[in-house]
Amino acid sequence: MQDVLIQTDRLTKSFKSAGAPMDALKGVSLTVTRGEFLAIEGPSGCGKSTLLSILGLLDLPTGGSYELCGQKVSSLSRYQQSVLRNRHIGWIFQNFNLIGDMTVLENLILPLRYDNSVKKSTYQSKALSVIERMGLTDKAMQYPGQLSGGQQQRVAIARALVMEPDLLLADEPTGNLDSENAERVFNLLAELNSQGATIIMVTHAPELARRCKRVVTMLDGLVVEKCNPSR
Repeated sequence: MQDVLIQTDRLTKSFKSAGAPMDALKGVSLTVTRGEFLAIEGPSGCGKSTLLSILGLLDLPTGGSYELCGQKVSSLSRYQQSVLRNRHIGWIFQNFNLIGDMTVLENLILPLRYDNSVKKSTYQSKALSVIERMGLTDKAMQYPGQLSGGQQQRVAIARALVMEPDLLLADEPTGNLDSENAERVFNLLAELNSQGATIIMVTHAPELARRCKRVVTMLDGLVVEKCNPSR
């Protein structure tokens, strides 16, 4: 039996735009099992980043239900949701979101400080282990501004991995990279998936989406297609 990590049922999300209601999600049902590499694709404004924000507990749905790691999100307090997010989800953003006046090592240690279950004495060893895994040992004491775009994105991936999350969420991880670095980052994500990581990636690039294990296509707040291109 497959181990279900994410289960959504008829998720909706509504906003007000210029005073008028706008439905960003119109009933999205999705199941994600451990070990998947899932791409969510679709045109700008289709709702894919909104869906990812809800899956990553950065936002709440207007309606429907969401279970993560067997826990019904709506039954949790905001504090409990933040604990769930910090312990189970690693985020990779298009704009890297690294702290410029912190070194690579300090950027990786920062999320460890927010989890009381991690011993302070292990902060540096945990961070350095992931930095080495990303091939960035010689960059550990450098600042983000001293790195190339591809290197910064690898640091961002390392930061997402340092808490050993159950789930990696990547929001347009190659969007700000040239084709060579985009290929390197995608191959790194594919390697992490082959080692057991569960990854959901939002992308505008259909050529990358089709290389994932499963693709969900969205349009106007709806899932309009699900396919398994690698099969």
